[in-house]
Amino acid sequence: MRQKRRKASPLPEGWLDEFLDRADLDQSYAELRGRRHFYVEGWRGYIKSQQFDFDRAWKHFDRAQELSQDAVEDIPNLIRQFMVNIWCFECTLLENPVVEAQGRVPPLWMPELPETVLREYPEVQLVIDLRLHSEAVLRLHLGEWDEATGLYERLLEGGKAPDDPQLPGYYLGLAACKFNQGFEELAREHLQNAGFAVLSNGRTINRARIAALLFGLHAYMESYEEARDWRTFLQQLDCPQATKDIFLRFGMLLLERCTERSSLLVF
Repeated sequence: MRQKRRKASPLPEGWLDEFLDRADLDQSYAELRGRRHFYVEGWRGYIKSQQFDFDRAWKHFDRAQELSQDAVEDIPNLIRQFMVNIWCFECTLLENPVVEAQGRVPPLWMPELPETVLREYPEVQLVIDLRLHSEAVLRLHLGEWDEATGLYERLLEGGKAPDDPQLPGYYLGLAACKFNQGFEELAREHLQNAGFAVLSNGRTINRARIAALLFGLHAYMESYEEARDWRTFLQQLDCPQATKDIFLRFGMLLLERCTERSSLLVF
């Protein structure tokens, strides 16, 4: 069953692995040319958002929403629609971060799913985790640090697989919460955990992103040696220089936003 779902993917065969490992944003974007599916448009928008090309990113996201209206309503497509919504949320934060004055997060609810669904579609658990992570990020940006802490701890409870690509991000968010709550040493421990997760495993593009964020966070915390080490790590990754420059821009932007807010953020 899982093999059939892979064959039905609207993405070119092998495209996702190459995108994650080669980390060539321009080449990956070009390889999607000529394909018509809302998920493909979502990936185009995601790539352009990573390149800070927000006008083109939103055009792709809008097109993805249009195409999704005619998509078959099965579980794989529902998961893909959710992923596109997550990318839209991240693009919004990257373009214009929310501020505390914008209000509180409304109550959010995630239904319990039967074990049979989770066994048949393990990617559903990823959707659940990403939904919780998005709420945690939003609460962190709104200054609701206690609530965000609870969500990050929930994401980490029970132990995550060492190769879970989301693991470093959870540690980064928890570190930001703890620092903002006044627990600086604990925050540094969580940043160290994020660093260990990146050093021990991970796909190239994820490593580049987390390394850039670690650079920005350490720079704000005046841990200049650690910041320099993560910048060097980023520059030594086996990927195009254009990718390294883009993610270094992420780190510099994060440093700027943390300085403006006088608190740690993750976007």
